[in-house]
Amino acid sequence: MNTALAGWYKVPVIMVVGDQETAKEAELLFGSNFPIGITKVGLDRFAAKCETPLNSQKIIRSTAEKAIQFIKNRKVWLPNSPFELAIEFHGSTMANACSLIPGVELVGSRTIRVRSEDFQFLYNLAHLCALISVSRYINDDTL
Repeated sequence: MNTALAGWYKVPVIMVVGDQETAKEAELLFGSNFPIGITKVGLDRFAAKCETPLNSQKIIRSTAEKAIQFIKNRKVWLPNSPFELAIEFHGSTMANACSLIPGVELVGSRTIRVRSEDFQFLYNLAHLCALISVSRYINDDTL
């Protein structure tokens, strides 16, 4: 999502730093020679085994140094429009609540879909749905 948003604004991504799953996605998108730094291993949705701050700093610095060497070769990446986003929620209440937003379509008991020519709109809507889904009044776990 962040890579596509950068592309929407015609800004190329020059490096990626994150967990091992982020690294896999970046390699699929940009190739094996793209500068990628892994600073943590995701354990679940809310936990990760992180490098120490000092080691993370070294990883980020090394990745940035590689990125700068090839910065002129980087191209903007953006999927073709119209853009489409599907979100599958943990529970049906979350999906139903988000489907009340104009332009959001409920396509399954826990899944919504949005289409737009404007990627920033899609990006902002995804964040809004994420906020709605963690509301204590919407979350299925609190019912």
